Amino acid sequence: MNVTVSTASNSVSIADSGILASDAMLTRTYDPRLLVRQFGDFHNNVGDFAEALASSGIVQYNITSDLPSKNGVAVLTPLNGTSGSSAAIRSSPLTQSIVLGSEEMRISSKLYLGLSNVGDVAFIRSGFGFYISQGAAASDAAYFRCGTFTGLTTSTNWYCTTIRDGVATNFDTGLPVATPRVLSVEVNAAATSVVFRNNGSVVYTSTTNIPTATSASLGSMYAGSFLSHNSASAGANRMGIDYMLFDQYVQR
Repeated sequence: MNVTVSTASNSVSIADSGILASDAMLTRTYDPRLLVRQFGDFHNNVGDFAEALASSGIVQYNITSDLPSKNGVAVLTPLNGTSGSSAAIRSSPLTQSIVLGSEEMRISSKLYLGLSNVGDVAFIRSGFGFYISQGAAASDAAYFRCGTFTGLTTSTNWYCTTIRDGVATNFDTGLPVATPRVLSVEVNAAATSVVFRNNGSVVYTSTTNIPTATSASLGSMYAGSFLSHNSASAGANRMGIDYMLFDQYVQR
């Protein structure tokens, strides 16, 4: 939601995703009966998101050395030298599952990746599609990612990916993962379109291989960011997250 104040015309305009917002949009965005919202600023580990680890891993909060001139940054780091070590911050409680196609939803995070070398990029993702068994590639998901699995070659760019029953649609954004960015994944109510945004601008829209309740995983997934090593020789990758926002709209 963007608010613009014009001193020339003495007017105020409010827009949602670049579209001039109607009264109905404003009501939906701010009425707690119509919007389930989770937010984490990561000054500490208390908030609407849960920390999850597998085969060791570290999540640190209120880090001030990452994202210059910022504080309240969460840093995810898998354990160096441990195959399958992973760290994630995702929607909570841990038993909550999300089904695309039930309502309109979106997740937005300001984050970046620090890669130890180009080859150590497997299992890195931010969006929808996280499971308790985090070391495995998700069979159903919609997220930004970089990695070397499911047809994706080694790269230091963010890819937009929708994957259903193990079949993926990938798009190379050309955006380097090391630059801090606000990355957003927006899914329409019918789960027929997934819009990927970088700093508010659309970089890709996917209409294929979008998971729903009829997917192999029954569409059950989480929202969040995830980082893992794929071998014991992997280096010390890290993901810095300044904040995370998850919105799910409700029809009442």
